[in-house]
Amino acid sequence: MREIRPETVIFIRNNKNEILLVEKPHLHYGEIYIPLGDLVKDSESTFENVRRNCLTTGLEIADTKLKGLVTEVSKDIQWHLFIYLIEDFKGETTKDVEGHKLQWISIVKLDEIALPQADKVYAPIILSSPDFYEAKYTFDDDMKLVKTESI
Repeated sequence: MREIRPETVIFIRNNKNEILLVEKPHLHYGEIYIPLGDLVKDSESTFENVRRNCLTTGLEIADTKLKGLVTEVSKDIQWHLFIYLIEDFKGETTKDVEGHKLQWISIVKLDEIALPQADKVYAPIILSSPDFYEAKYTFDDDMKLVKTESI
């Protein structure tokens, strides 16, 4: 039986059409850029998780939108990614989060930076479509994305 992990993915977009990403090492992909977010803690709602993660950036969020739900399935783990978009916020970002560098990256440059495979698929959809996105992504034993199915 697979372990089930609920997790948030948080895209914060500014008025320059940039998104806030964290630069950090990843077990399967090396040095990468990822959106904010992490595992939802016991007794924590996804919204509380979003608020907790955003507080670490120095930004005060005014409004959040749940934009997608992606189920990622691997040999041992099934992640449920609750994907949020934030465009209404105040304040300035800190330089890092838990020792990892924060960077504003232009949306048009997302193809040029190292993002996890799944993020490369759903980020453009979440950031451009007004619709809710729901999908299932399947990974092989080497954590390579082998199949995507969307509703």
